[in-house]
Amino acid sequence: NPSHNIPNAEGLYPKGVVRATTGAWVGHVKSWRATWVQGLGSVVDTPYGLDGTFGATVGWRIDRAFSLRGVVSRSMRLPTFTDLFYSVATYHPNDALKPETAMTYRLTGDWVSWRALGSHGGEFKAEASVWYRATKDVIDWEQRPDLTPGDGEDQTGHWWSTQSNRLGTVGAELSASYTSRGWLRVAMLGYGYMNSDMSVATNYISKYALDYMRHKASAVVGVAFLRDFTLTLTGSFYDREGSYIDVGGKQRGYNPYFLLDGRLAWEPRIEGRTGLQLYLDATNITGTEYFDFGGLPMPRQWASGGVVLTF
Repeated sequence: NPSHNIPNAEGLYPKGVVRATTGAWVGHVKSWRATWVQGLGSVVDTPYGLDGTFGATVGWRIDRAFSLRGVVSRSMRLPTFTDLFYSVATYHPNDALKPETAMTYRLTGDWVSWRALGSHGGEFKAEASVWYRATKDVIDWEQRPDLTPGDGEDQTGHWWSTQSNRLGTVGAELSASYTSRGWLRVAMLGYGYMNSDMSVATNYISKYALDYMRHKASAVVGVAFLRDFTLTLTGSFYDREGSYIDVGGKQRGYNPYFLLDGRLAWEPRIEGRTGLQLYLDATNITGTEYFDFGGLPMPRQWASGGVVLTF
């Protein structure tokens, strides 16, 4: 039922709901010569009851260049009003959803070092991280491709708001980079991996929980030339997990794809300062045909440009 009148919207919004939350949090950081600990905790009162989240970090600086840290955290998210109530011809909400909670465990190592490359000093950085997240009461929208007119009403392409599984997700991230003010401004390599596995077998199409990027590898190179020009190229490889229903009604998986993007910029220096930048961006230079969320075809080559003034 409507909870209050909405000005100038009579008859347009016949439903209404109010959600009140109250919370309190406390945190503390303590460091010694080579180690540090950090803790943060919160208590939240919602219409679903009293709950809480926390995060704890322990770090150890092994030497001037290398450090190691571990993180344990608990998070929570409330179901959105869309998850609870959004109802149109092909979307079926679920007003019995509960909050989703997750425990995450992460271990990260960092390495930073200054080195000279030519006449300019540069900074090398490297980071490696592994993590695991255990999620309970997973909120998702699912599509059931096995429904046919023989089941009664043809519900092919319909979405249901669900909460029926536990989800375990493991991931790893690696990156290495070099930055300087010389001709080689930046060089970077990165890779990310993620894998999720429902504890209950599923035969449906997931809009969120099981639709994710399993592999992503990227390389960035940026160079300076002719004093005030810079050129940056970014190449990325993507391998997406999940599936979708195409325009012909068939279930299809995502194919791996490669994208090449670039930026050419001119930033003149006047008395050692920069106040003007002209740039031209080129996206998907190779014209790759690929699909993003829900089988939506993405643009081929396209370009944009701009002017930046700094005062």
